[in-house]
Amino acid sequence: MRAPRTARALRADDGFTLGEVLVTVLLVGLLTLAVAAGIGVAVKACGSIKQATEANALMGNAVTAVQDELRFAYDVEAVSGASSGVGPVYAFDSSVRGYRLYLANDANTITVNGVNAANPEGTADPLPGTVDTVAALPLLNTDTSGTGASVQLDSLTWNPDPAGGGLWAFSLTVSNGDYEAQSKTITVRTVNNW
Repeated sequence: MRAPRTARALRADDGFTLGEVLVTVLLVGLLTLAVAAGIGVAVKACGSIKQATEANALMGNAVTAVQDELRFAYDVEAVSGASSGVGPVYAFDSSVRGYRLYLANDANTITVNGVNAANPEGTADPLPGTVDTVAALPLLNTDTSGTGASVQLDSLTWNPDPAGGGLWAFSLTVSNGDYEAQSKTITVRTVNNW
């Protein structure tokens, strides 16, 4: 009784042949591979776009922060014998912070550093006018991105204007590990003419 039923099923015209099923499986497999490769490319592109966007944001924040510090600087002078890793140290009084400061680099960000002066009681500091490396504060937080991007101050120059004030020029670099994402050179004129 089994033989006629099996023979009838093998001769049926209402199903798919083995060849048709194999071709369909092969086409679905190729389509799946193409989609999977496209997803990988899209994820990689999305990651690089995210890194570029975060580098742009970090550069914008760094430029604004450094400009704000330097724009309101007055009584600028080079500190002899000091180096901040970006050339000579230019100490300045900040009308924003109310202290004498200089800018330098730390491990992964730009820092604002205090300069020793006489203390409020009137007794002189042992080394007045020298660079104080203990009071380094980060100028901006670079740990917010999560990509490991960092910003460094590459150069800082001061060109005094005989009429008062002066012109700052500084270069910043945003990098992510060994990859340099962006570099900018900015010029800022001080608004203080003391």
